[in-house]
Amino acid sequence: MIKVGSIGKDVIQWQEFLKLSGYNIGSLDGIFGSKVESATKEWQKKNGLEADGIVGSNTLQKAGLSVVASPSPINSKYYPPKPDFAYPNSTRVRQLFGNFSFRNNKGKIEILDNWAGKNVVKVRIPELIGVYGAPKDGMIEFHKLGENQLKGAFSEIGEKGLADRIISFGGSFYPRFIRGSVTTLSNHSWATALDLNAPENWLGERPASIGEKGSLLELVPIFNKWGFFWGGHYNKRLDGMHFELAKLL
Repeated sequence: MIKVGSIGKDVIQWQEFLKLSGYNIGSLDGIFGSKVESATKEWQKKNGLEADGIVGSNTLQKAGLSVVASPSPINSKYYPPKPDFAYPNSTRVRQLFGNFSFRNNKGKIEILDNWAGKNVVKVRIPELIGVYGAPKDGMIEFHKLGENQLKGAFSEIGEKGLADRIISFGGSFYPRFIRGSVTTLSNHSWATALDLNAPENWLGERPASIGEKGSLLELVPIFNKWGFFWGGHYNKRLDGMHFELAKLL
């Protein structure tokens, strides 16, 4: 049985069937979101089945597909694969988003040359309205070159019915060094990163699994698609709350 929240190859098989049947369900990403649910209900109704949006044995038999093995939408073993691009080191970040002068102000940094005024803009993200820690109007600061990609990622999250996975916002533009360093700048300094659901995905700890409070795993493929690298894919210190813009589309 698969339904909203399910992830994996079984979902891709069903997405392929719906797409071949003429339904617009977006990309074949293996995530059972709201578009897939709506298309499933339409197909079920058209074929004389109960339109509950759940793909069980009756629906699969009617479609001529094999019975799906996944017993539950919760899959604690699922971990999103790494994207085909790497996270940007400091040199690459400067190449993409510019350089600036700064002074160390007790662990935080103070940008000196109006770089922020020229490059950081406020972006309205409706999916963050009402989320703990986010501005009430959903306006967050981000690098102007990543504005459309940021909007695109969150818009797709909303379209797939996954916006409720975001339960807290930890900030985006925050000039500082990375944790534990007084020399290496965080990508937050360039306004190219954001933190979500921090309490459930602390730095250095295992990111929350699907089905656990605060899990972001279902969102990772979407952010990857829009050019963001996830901190849960770092080679050393995992940072499951962290998404950073790694390439421009």
